Amino acid sequence: MSEGAAGPIRVLHVITGLGRGGAERMLYTVCAESRRRADAEPRRGAPIAHHVASLLPGGRYRPLLEGVGIHVTTVDAGQVWRFPAAVLALARLIRRERPDVLQAWMYHANVAAALALMVIPKADRPRLIWGVRCSAMEVERYSWRLRVTLALHRLLRGLPDLTAVNSQAGRDDHLRLGLIVEPAPVIENGVDVESFAPADAERRAAARRALNAPDDAVVALTLARVDPMKDYPLLIETARRLPSVQFLAAGEGTERLEGPPNFRGLGARDDTATLLAAADLLISCSAYGEGMSNSIAEALAAGLPVAATDVGDAARLVGAAGRVVAPRDADALAEAVGALTADENARRALGATAARRMRQEFSISRAVDRFEALYRAGEG
Repeated sequence: MSEGAAGPIRVLHVITGLGRGGAERMLYTVCAESRRRADAEPRRGAPIAHHVASLLPGGRYRPLLEGVGIHVTTVDAGQVWRFPAAVLALARLIRRERPDVLQAWMYHANVAAALALMVIPKADRPRLIWGVRCSAMEVERYSWRLRVTLALHRLLRGLPDLTAVNSQAGRDDHLRLGLIVEPAPVIENGVDVESFAPADAERRAAARRALNAPDDAVVALTLARVDPMKDYPLLIETARRLPSVQFLAAGEGTERLEGPPNFRGLGARDDTATLLAAADLLISCSAYGEGMSNSIAEALAAGLPVAATDVGDAARLVGAAGRVVAPRDADALAEAVGALTADENARRALGATAARRMRQEFSISRAVDRFEALYRAGEG
């Protein structure tokens, strides 16, 4: 543990992996913005020093973290049989680095962090913060590994000092299911409102040319990996019902999806801002499990209305800037998308209102303020 409040507050983050995903992006955002603040505003208080431990090697965000000066260590749990060794390696890392705060992100990392602390003397244990990034999952759709992880999560739920949850729905679901206990503050995802600002006509035209989207087409965009919770069959059925709308889907596995002629899967992409600049609206059609959707928040910040299923905090996010319908209901989703595509002027007015609201209520600065407050809670 650090000695005295004058030194840096050391935070060791534990995450399952550093590939594409909302939790990974938020971890990078918190570390990068906190590092920027420490460099730009050295008199804010004790600086916060971040270190990241990943249970899986590689990943898109590893070089990005290292590029902003954040050290990344892999404690390899790539195979089930390696998990006990990874927990012991994490425990050794904790004893060596002596962080003030151990923050875990998502189920597997939560369990690994809690188990690692159990083999460390109590006097040497940092404060433990768990992280929950989803609402209730339909676990029967996934492997036995997730079921075992959730069983351990339930057994270990009393060990963390608190659990930070990114949605009210996720908080309520996890408390109800006995997977976490209080305190469980909600810290919504922050949005980079500068990077995802509404596109001007020139940037929109360039983005459309890059995607071979006609100027006069109405483009509905979905940003999600292929996973049962994302319910791509619902999106494809919606596309069949609205042949005049061009549907684009970006995310890992989407390039292999088959749909009607007006549906195109783009695969994994790193140019989200460009995709949003080319679109007229966003569709989020998750069936379950969503917490606070990054794609919804980014689309709203970019001035796009949203048609979403009522999963997680979608209704709270969308507000009046779109339509929210029941999950797994193709009739309702097709009607919602049709209504948003029917009137261009109304669509743009909704988008402008959404962009203003995201800037005011969901900025990165606000989210990082709240994370830093958690880290500083034990200061001194």
